[in-house]
Amino acid sequence: HLDPGEPDDFVYNSNPPTSGPHKEIFSDQFVSPSVLPVYVQVHLLEHGNVLLQYSCTCPDVASSLSSIAYSYDASLIAPNELQPTSEEVQAGEEAGKAVIVAPYPKMKARIALTAWTRLATLQTADKAKIDSFISTYLSNESNAGQ
Repeated sequence: HLDPGEPDDFVYNSNPPTSGPHKEIFSDQFVSPSVLPVYVQVHLLEHGNVLLQYSCTCPDVASSLSSIAYSYDASLIAPNELQPTSEEVQAGEEAGKAVIVAPYPKMKARIALTAWTRLATLQTADKAKIDSFISTYLSNESNAGQ
């Protein structure tokens, strides 16, 4: 774990990263409109979460990934809410039960699925393959870096 003031210019062994140095920071949304810093990505994975990232400017792919993620994240949101609070997001991420979607243009693949020490790439938002990856690695304590 890196201290908040430490530099974040290290190089990871995969792109997007699946393990390595990171800061103890969570995201505040299950679906992020902006790129998550790599040191946040790794921290989320360490807790057992799964990230679905895309490199294209493709609203259809972003929407498909968000829909898939919501099917997992909905259980982390209070029934009377349409959007999760930042507290609900952080609690889900801390528990390793969140599926997070974000753009990540710095990768060659169109879509990347990441879990702690695991990376899969896709050209299309293949729901069956994405569901299989998520069900294998989400909240998988034997695969989390804790």
